[in-house]
Amino acid sequence: MTAFLLTALWLHTTVAPVEAATCNVRDLRKKIAEAAPRETPALYNELLKCDARAAVEVAPEAFQKMIPGKDTWEASIASIQAGIAKPVQDWIGSLMTDERAETLAVLGERCHENPAVVRFFVDAKSTLGDRFWLDRWHRGLVDCREPEIQDLLRMSFEEETVQRDSSRFGSVLEVYSRNARQEAIPRIKALVSTAREGNQLHLIGAFADAAGVGSLEGTNPEAAKEAVLAIQELAPTLSSKVLEQARTTLQALGDADASNRLVAVRYADRRQPDGRFLWGAVAVETVLCKNGKTQIGIHWAPVYEGGHRWPDQMQAAVDEAVRSGWKLNLAKKCKGQGRVEVLLPSEPFVDPLAFAQWKEETVKDVKRRVSDRTYTFEEDAPVLP
Repeated sequence: MTAFLLTALWLHTTVAPVEAATCNVRDLRKKIAEAAPRETPALYNELLKCDARAAVEVAPEAFQKMIPGKDTWEASIASIQAGIAKPVQDWIGSLMTDERAETLAVLGERCHENPAVVRFFVDAKSTLGDRFWLDRWHRGLVDCREPEIQDLLRMSFEEETVQRDSSRFGSVLEVYSRNARQEAIPRIKALVSTAREGNQLHLIGAFADAAGVGSLEGTNPEAAKEAVLAIQELAPTLSSKVLEQARTTLQALGDADASNRLVAVRYADRRQPDGRFLWGAVAVETVLCKNGKTQIGIHWAPVYEGGHRWPDQMQAAVDEAVRSGWKLNLAKKCKGQGRVEVLLPSEPFVDPLAFAQWKEETVKDVKRRVSDRTYTFEEDAPVLP
């Protein structure tokens, strides 16, 4: 039967006999009824080719016996193409979660230029309602890159009811972004400005999916570039929490410099008059001297940074600057052995007064440590490029 006729059968939900074949319908029906699960798909396909009307009658029983696998998936697609979709939908709904996911992924991969399979998913969304999302049918649509499927996904995550459910919103958006790829980027960007913060987190993360990050095909350089530009344009409007997600997404897109530049946006309200960011460092020398006594040396100074290091990137840079620039020689003076610990704030300071308060409290805490003698030193301020 031609693809056109099969499609017509599907759209009108009627089943007509497939072109005549030499077979014994009664015998095939009996064999299907008695067959083991692994034998059933081939027998069902044989009956379907021979007499589609007869296949309609045995399909519910036949599919409930089948187990997921290549033969069953072929039987499912053939049945869908012949307009016998309801038994397939019911069978998929009865599967275990992992079996259902694998089966839906196979169907999704086979939907290209196969209108019957596309219609199968569209109708399933209509008939299953919330179960379509809860049972994760949409996850099978990643590789079903057909306009009707992309519209289904897009319209779904744009619905107000879905947007109120952040988890569902993120799941549908991810599938849409991985499906539509670069075409999804302008739509993702447009949604960010009106989305609530929880959904903004998903939207910013979806730029990586749209660029193909983690896909078998690999990252699309052109899409990645477009996504990076979109995030940079959106950055001034994002909350601190969403900017943290933007940082991660830019890293995934392969632009570490753009990711690091976001720190100046994240802490824009803490930029100092000279354009730099004010941090601080307290270096603590703890030494066991040759005479058996313990000495502590406390060194401190403000630290100035240009605005392209996130808090978790500061420790290594400040450590290097402090150890190379300050005279941490207490162990040498008392002919002992010791260690150096460099303490930093969790984020840049608003102003010098905030640094002074942090330094005072930090030095006070260190002075509470047990020692025979404690020294304090004010050092020159390190400047990080």
